[in-house]
Amino acid sequence: MGAQYTPTPWAVADGPEIYSVPAYRSVAMALADGNEDANAAFIVRACNSFDDLVAALSFYVSICGNTCHQVDRQTAGEMYEMARAALAKAEAAQ
Repeated sequence: MGAQYTPTPWAVADGPEIYSVPAYRSVAMALADGNEDANAAFIVRACNSFDDLVAALSFYVSICGNTCHQVDRQTAGEMYEMARAALAKAEAAQ
């Protein structure tokens, strides 16, 4: 993936400042454009969901390739649950 990013989860502090909860340090600031609070919340939601979304999609791709119709019911259920959980996390607090 390249360079390591600051550990998640991230959270919105007072105003548009974004900080890492485990590192408890500022990592970003949403620009003041009238939407800075919404932008900061969106950045946090996207960053906090990133690892789960990548894991779910990587699992899906590693299992399915071009032959997803051949996946057994248990594996299909696991793929569905991973994808559902990742999407729920990404869609939270919208």
